[in-house]
Amino acid sequence: MTFPTSYADVLERLECIDPIEYGRTRNYIDGAVTGLSPYVSRGMISTKQILQRVLDRGFRIEQIETFAKKLCWRDHFQHIDFSNAHHPRTIITLTYPSTK
Repeated sequence: MTFPTSYADVLERLECIDPIEYGRTRNYIDGAVTGLSPYVSRGMISTKQILQRVLDRGFRIEQIETFAKKLCWRDHFQHIDFSNAHHPRTIITLTYPSTK
């Protein structure tokens, strides 16, 4: 997958989203992902803009529940990450009990 940098190309990608197929296949290696993550994380487009455009295309929220939830989760964790930016990051190390 390539990631064009022109705003017009990003908006074109936005028009190609199939939120129903996304909900069915997003966890598969060849799933119908949007490819919009780099643009959202860098502020080129917003999750609100993505959802509104999908709804404007005629999809009902009940049809695209998984897609909408993932946008909400993205906003939630982005907010948490931003609000905790002043805390140093830590690495979590999992330890397992010895099997001896």
